[in-house]
Amino acid sequence: GESVHWLDLACWFFAPALPCEITAWGSSRLSHGIHLKFNNGASMTLDFSCAGTFDYPKEQFEVTGEAAFFRSLHFVENNYYGMPEKLFTVSSDRFIPEPKVDSAVVRIKLHKDKPYKPLDEATFFKTVRGAFEQRRKTLPNSLSAVFTELSKDELTEITVKCGHNPSIRGERLTMADLCALSDELYKKTNQKA
Repeated sequence: GESVHWLDLACWFFAPALPCEITAWGSSRLSHGIHLKFNNGASMTLDFSCAGTFDYPKEQFEVTGEAAFFRSLHFVENNYYGMPEKLFTVSSDRFIPEPKVDSAVVRIKLHKDKPYKPLDEATFFKTVRGAFEQRRKTLPNSLSAVFTELSKDELTEITVKCGHNPSIRGERLTMADLCALSDELYKKTNQKA
């Protein structure tokens, strides 16, 4: 599944170095992890959890090489800290097994001044985790798992106040939408405190 594409990406990053040690743990259908060590000293770790929590993501990808370290937990968080820039496309025939879509290599340029400034950064990241943790649920239902101090009616009211239909899902929101939503959630939770 998805793991293969991450492994192929790591092998492509470190080419012509080759994996010299592969360690895997867990279940092929449930939580699992894979660690590749390359003959040039670089390494890659991929963790998938079938039961991620709000403090530990379902997917985590870490790459180290030449004294550099990259960790990706949530791609929305990458956008918050920087602007992704597509460097080039990698055609699907470069992967085994070949996926049905091409991939891209991106660079994230860190913002000098963040374009999104939520009232409270912790609430913003809590909102992001809530919006994406249960992707098949409507936004108010998904957020209810994180904002347990608010009722579903209050979460629906906040969703509507931010200009969204209550049936919207988190993946439809822009960064500006997430920031506005987090500000309203911050105000509401502090009003109750």
